[in-house]
Amino acid sequence: MRIETRREWKVNILDLSGNITIGKGDVVLRDTISELLQAGEKLFLLNMDEVGYVDSAGIGEVVASFKRVSERDGTIKLVLPERGKAQKVFMMASLDRVFEIFGDEAAALASFPMDAG
Repeated sequence: MRIETRREWKVNILDLSGNITIGKGDVVLRDTISELLQAGEKLFLLNMDEVGYVDSAGIGEVVASFKRVSERDGTIKLVLPERGKAQKVFMMASLDRVFEIFGDEAAALASFPMDAG
C-alpha cells in the first residue's frame, strides 16, 4: 500500500492506494498517522478511493488510528466510494456507526468545522 499525504486547509488528507493488509499496509498507515500526530496534527481524512482490499488487520489499524487520534481530541473521517470493495467491508463490520463516511472528498472536507484544529 502507498500513502500520499497532502493538506487542504487544516485537514491532512491521506490518499491510500493498494491493499491495507497485515504486515504491510497496516504498518504504513500506523506510521503515517503516528508521525502526523507527533507533529501536532489533529484532523485527518482517509481517502480510500484507490484501496482495492482491506483485511481484518487493515480494519483493525483504521480503528486503532481512530482511537489514537480521538485520544488527542482529533478527528478521522473516511472517503469510501460506494463502488469499492473497501466500503462493503466497512459496512459489513458496522463501522459506519463509528466513522463519518463520505462518498466523495469534497463532501468530507465540507463536513469539518472551519474553526476546528
